[in-house]
Amino acid sequence: MSKILFSHLILIKKIENILLNLKVISIITILTVSTLFLNTNALYGQKMSYPKHQIGLGYSSFSASGLTYYLEINKYSALQVSLLPYYTSTSNNNLSIIALFGGEYHFNIFRTKEYRIFAFAASGAGHLERSETTFKIINDVEIRETRVDLNRIINFGTGAGLEYKINRQFIVSAGIGLMYQLSDKANFSEFWDRNPSGESFLGIGGSISFRYAF
Repeated sequence: MSKILFSHLILIKKIENILLNLKVISIITILTVSTLFLNTNALYGQKMSYPKHQIGLGYSSFSASGLTYYLEINKYSALQVSLLPYYTSTSNNNLSIIALFGGEYHFNIFRTKEYRIFAFAASGAGHLERSETTFKIINDVEIRETRVDLNRIINFGTGAGLEYKINRQFIVSAGIGLMYQLSDKANFSEFWDRNPSGESFLGIGGSISFRYAF
């Protein structure tokens, strides 16, 4: 029972630390978006119909994957933020943590009521962690050993995308472009890591998202 309780306390502490870091990043993002909105509102006047909000799910090798929030600032510019906090545990002594966060700036090249062609610049970060705890008894003394593998990822990217409005509420968007990634040399990896050996990666990336406008 003490082993289980101790493992749960370690899990709770790690999750609290990750959520705290994500909270700080989220506050900075919200302040940035708010500043951009206020400046844009002053520039275009109080009668404009912006901003327009969208929320959904997406994958991006340029920024991050997961829950996506999209803010259309005006008819030319938009910001998109993605977040994915996730953990799994196969047993009380094994834990895997994934935390992704990223943002994209979109500049509209061409748009109609149904379509939008845009250029984007993006960046994101990922925290992948796997820990395994073992217990053994030596001379009637219980010894606890924990092995932690970390893999941290930083993404940058730029490219172009196409958005299609299925109707007034539902939107699908996809992009393609050039991505650059830095990551740790890790003993484990997920498909977000394009080069687990720890060397930088430069190549083609893609993104897709499904969003609901409100």
